[in-house]
Amino acid sequence: MLDPGLTLDLAMTQRGETGTLSSHGVTWHVLAVDGRMWLRGRELWAATLPADRAAAYGDAWVEVTDGTAAFDTARILPTLPQVMVAEIFGPHPDLHLTGTTTLAGRAAVELKGGKDIYDVAGSGTPYPLRWLDAEIPGAGGQPCGITLDRFGEPVSLAPPSPVVATLSPTPSPSPGG
Repeated sequence: MLDPGLTLDLAMTQRGETGTLSSHGVTWHVLAVDGRMWLRGRELWAATLPADRAAAYGDAWVEVTDGTAAFDTARILPTLPQVMVAEIFGPHPDLHLTGTTTLAGRAAVELKGGKDIYDVAGSGTPYPLRWLDAEIPGAGGQPCGITLDRFGEPVSLAPPSPVVATLSPTPSPSPGG
């Protein structure tokens, strides 16, 4: 859970991401490649669009250029891989070792600093396994954050086909018109 009520299950590369996203009790598919983004999800369209448009989109891929789409999550998705790399792998000079733990059966060391808690693989390549932000409480008061896994696994990213429509921002009415 990245934020309260926002859950992601994404495979990411430097070029983009693919997977599912859930917010407001609705889950949908996302695919972002080279700065372009497509969403697919009958529930998403039913919850966010007029009934006729939702029915027309159905469960097909829709290219999305409107950052306010999908409960305002569309604005973050095209740049999410770069943001995550900067946040997770960036410098954190205030971190200090607080102990060891186990995550998904894997030995890890826990590092804390300021508001952040990092769990890093305790053997093999020292990949970060989890990042928690202690200032953002989630369910049960536990901190929100992300779990990282599947490092080095192949991820296929290509624009989907077919795409039934493009969801663009609605132009604002011109003054006096």
